[in-house]
Amino acid sequence: QDAVPDGLELSLREFRTLLIVASRGVVAPAAVADATGMDRSTVTRALSTLQKKGLIAESQNQKDKRAKLLRLTAIGADLSNRIIPRMNEYAHKLEDRITAAELEKFKSVLDLMVELFVEDTV
Repeated sequence: QDAVPDGLELSLREFRTLLIVASRGVVAPAAVADATGMDRSTVTRALSTLQKKGLIAESQNQKDKRAKLLRLTAIGADLSNRIIPRMNEYAHKLEDRITAAELEKFKSVLDLMVELFVEDTV
């Protein structure tokens, strides 16, 4: 959050959504939902808020006129360019302190948590 300019706050959902759009360049809303594991209505709300904040723009999919595509605005790209290097720096620090075995155990615990969450929401 400290990489975000003063007066602009992002919820965790908005943050995750912004990073998916940043990593994909141009993406459909359904792909954002799939990538984040959030339900489509939650993603729709996050996208709407990000559009109001001027971070994401929506355009019509030329292949399917009913579908929409998302991309970062210049402001959104600037913000993601400040956030992503800091995330990478943190990831490198973590990699320096955690063993491969610990990382594998952590991933398996996360996988279990996601599996339980999905079971509870179905």
